[in-house]
Amino acid sequence: MFLRYYLDENQQRVYTLKRTAPSGLQTLTAHPARFSPEDKNSKRLRQLVKMIVWEWRRMLRQKLRSFTPNKPINYQQISRRRIIVSFVLFFVGWKAFGYTLNDMFLWTVDEQTMQGRFLTPQEGKERREALERQRDPKLRIITPPIVSKYDLDD
Repeated sequence: MFLRYYLDENQQRVYTLKRTAPSGLQTLTAHPARFSPEDKNSKRLRQLVKMIVWEWRRMLRQKLRSFTPNKPINYQQISRRRIIVSFVLFFVGWKAFGYTLNDMFLWTVDEQTMQGRFLTPQEGKERREALERQRDPKLRIITPPIVSKYDLDD
């Protein structure tokens, strides 16, 4: 039988010889762990810990190396990958630029209904002509009448 303890409501130690506290919880041992300066196995334990750490390190390095390509790539492969990445980035940037321009110039909010909508091509041309006339009142803009059987033809 060993001396044991549990914590009461005030977080004070209450010492007992029983394995369970009155609350039903397990009691804790009151004795510190055994230690001896002349421990025969401490050197072996340190070696084992060191071996385990080095093994984990080796396994981690193997995992990291498995993500890298096995063969070094040549200049032709590097340039091909750069061209592909450049094209993808150019295409993404071009689309983003186009969406931004559409939203900036062709999006309007109707003042009566407060609903947002895109301008039709005819409304866009009229708005552009009005802005050009504001900048230069002497400017004569001659636009031929649009005769088309399709709605969105310019």
